[in-house]
Amino acid sequence: MQKFKIILSKIFKVILFAAGGFFLVYGLYLEITHTGDNSEDDDPGYSDGIYSATAKLNDSATYKVDVKISGDSIVQINFPNGYYLLEDSIIAAPIDKGYAIVEGVSGKTFEIEIEEKE
Repeated sequence: MQKFKIILSKIFKVILFAAGGFFLVYGLYLEITHTGDNSEDDDPGYSDGIYSATAKLNDSATYKVDVKISGDSIVQINFPNGYYLLEDSIIAAPIDKGYAIVEGVSGKTFEIEIEEKE
């Protein structure tokens, strides 16, 4: 019976050691795959505010505009002639690497390129 307890104790220690090694390796795997260099993610993120941008309307006319960004989405476009499109006349567009496609409720499409914060 004593030999059985000793063998059982050794088996238990081996199992604990193996489990600890597994969790150590798995933790390192998670650390490597979920942190570090995110070279694919070049989008700096945008704080809320007004930014200078270029807007191309339906693949034709190009305008220098100011855009209002809220929650990493374009929610307003201000044109240089004083005309503007507010949240209720455009569909808020998420920004991806400095670009966004804004759909107007009137059917117009604007390709927006963010340039700099004002």
